[in-house]
Amino acid sequence: MASAPASSFSATPPARSPQTSSSTASEHVAGLARIMVTWGILAMAMLFVRTPWQFYTARFFLGVAEAGFFPGVIFYLTQWFPQELRARAISRFYISLPLSFVFMGLIAGALLNLDGNLGLRGWQWLFLVEGIPPILLGIAFLYLLPDGPQQAKWLTEDERAWIIHHVHNDPSLSGQRSHNLSAALLDPRVWQLGLFMMLMLGSSYAYTFVAPDVIQRATHLSTSKVGYLVAALSLLGAAAMLLNGIYSDRVQRRTPHSNYPRYMHIIPWAFLISVGFFACGLSTNPINVIISIGTVIIAYNAMQGPLWSLPGSFFQGRSAAAGIATLNMIGMIGGFLGPYFVGFAKDLTGDYQRGLLLMSIPMLLGALIMFYLRAETRLRSPTLSPENPVPSSQ
Repeated sequence: MASAPASSFSATPPARSPQTSSSTASEHVAGLARIMVTWGILAMAMLFVRTPWQFYTARFFLGVAEAGFFPGVIFYLTQWFPQELRARAISRFYISLPLSFVFMGLIAGALLNLDGNLGLRGWQWLFLVEGIPPILLGIAFLYLLPDGPQQAKWLTEDERAWIIHHVHNDPSLSGQRSHNLSAALLDPRVWQLGLFMMLMLGSSYAYTFVAPDVIQRATHLSTSKVGYLVAALSLLGAAAMLLNGIYSDRVQRRTPHSNYPRYMHIIPWAFLISVGFFACGLSTNPINVIISIGTVIIAYNAMQGPLWSLPGSFFQGRSAAAGIATLNMIGMIGGFLGPYFVGFAKDLTGDYQRGLLLMSIPMLLGALIMFYLRAETRLRSPTLSPENPVPSSQ
């Protein structure tokens, strides 16, 4: 998703509450459209790269261009879905991540085989085709995406009133009902959750880069077959993302005044990621390696819906936008550090597989952060007491 600090999102005025004008919401949708079109143009421009420094420069501007898209969409979804529906809504958007691995795994080979056509190399065809969908979708965003529930023509008046009431009167909101940017930036939960995301994304980027190599070394399969295998594991990750989002929302509906149950739909998956890395680092058996990496992929995807539903229960309005952007910014530091960490681990242990053994540490720390936030949420929620325990999720 986003691969650079979310400064461009912060600079795009987010949607406001129903009492404010719709012009700001319109600017937010226009901002998303601008990000998509710019992203596509710069992706296509990558085909003109000839030197390493040209590559670094183009990649930097590509990252800046698309940085605000992911937090912008997360914020946009929080304006439509109340807390008890938010995890499944976010998971239905975020499912594009594992499905993109499936899709690109199926077409990348065909695009690379176009090498020489129209004077372009295979990798240039990849960038050219990659840039077309964002441009088309950006234009569609601008003309088809409503600014908010107030402007959605397909909603009845009762449906519109229900959405506005439940989104802007969220009983699980545990922060200030404020639109102050400083309220988000000074809240320790933003930085704690951001640290978790940094550890999570560091782990994610680490296995994303080395998983094909580890699988090929263990199984001795061809490159194309390894690609199909990774695509199949990504499909399982997509299914886990949807199912855990639905389950988390169902449990959340039983405790509308607190997001306390959300954490137990994140913590077990964080532990599973750690276990998957640990098992993969210790085993040379092909089946065990595939199962271990599959566990990491499934666990990472499964936690995303509940995880990204949390910031919307901390703040509202501009403070929510700033909080989500800050989380994304901190998290993407992990995207920078993860590959370096796994490279260092390889140098230390001799190969990538042994290097993954050390990657079990970050998500253990991440699970501890989530346990702490869970305890803090319990203290903040007066409805969660010995007399009013959390309902069973069974």
